[in-house]
Amino acid sequence: MNLISQNCLAEGLYKLLNTCYQNPFAGIVIAFDSMCYLIDNWNNIDFANPKLILSDKQYPIISLNDVCKIEYVHYIQNDNFTIPTRQGPNVYYEDVFALTLEKYQKRLNRMLNNAEQPIFCICNFKTIYPTTIYTQAQIDTLAKYKNVKILTGVEHLEPPDAAKAFYNKYFK
Repeated sequence: MNLISQNCLAEGLYKLLNTCYQNPFAGIVIAFDSMCYLIDNWNNIDFANPKLILSDKQYPIISLNDVCKIEYVHYIQNDNFTIPTRQGPNVYYEDVFALTLEKYQKRLNRMLNNAEQPIFCICNFKTIYPTTIYTQAQIDTLAKYKNVKILTGVEHLEPPDAAKAFYNKYFK
């Protein structure tokens, strides 16, 4: 199943489905404008040639078609770590671009070998990333697409609980 969300929801859903990530968009942050771009332009995006940018918070951002920004907020550039080191949800590493590209390529290959169109899973929940909280007007805009599934009313839940609620509604 090819699942994409604006936050860590897809990562939680893949864990509940007991399968590996089927695209490079798990455990990331996607702001509303970039999400709309992904949905509207899915078949015309050059996924094979991403550009990497280091955010001011030291995590990589992949730019697709110079328009769509995918923020890899859990991969942190840190010169004190010569090997990738997980601490909680984050991975610290001195060469965070190489790590990000490696993970991106591996998951992109899975996506390209699977002809399934993505399901865009939209769900606001407790988060420290404000760009992942979509307004009601933004949710209403996304609701017009047939490949978008939306769950509301779980804004107070932690990410794993929101993923369970989404899974129970759409995938059980």
